[in-house]
Amino acid sequence: MNATAPGHPKRPMKLGFLALLLIPLLLVLHAPVLAAVVPGALLTVASLGAMDRAADQTRLPPAPQVIGADDLQEHRRVAAATPIHATSRRVG
Repeated sequence: MNATAPGHPKRPMKLGFLALLLIPLLLVLHAPVLAAVVPGALLTVASLGAMDRAADQTRLPPAPQVIGADDLQEHRRVAAATPIHATSRRVG
């Protein structure tokens, strides 16, 4: 007596076994590609993030302006400012 239905042919066992053997083979063959692509992608993301942080930290100070002799408020503000040598430390 035949165990399969008339419309469904029996699947060969060899094909299923071959498919199970091919899965690890495909993973092994893709490993060099993944090893080459994944670190490069991670480094790209990290370097773009570092460039964004560096751009935020290195903003240029405003351009120097010429103060007129009649601008007393600006002269008072400059005179009250802390000198640079008082806030900096000598390294080396």
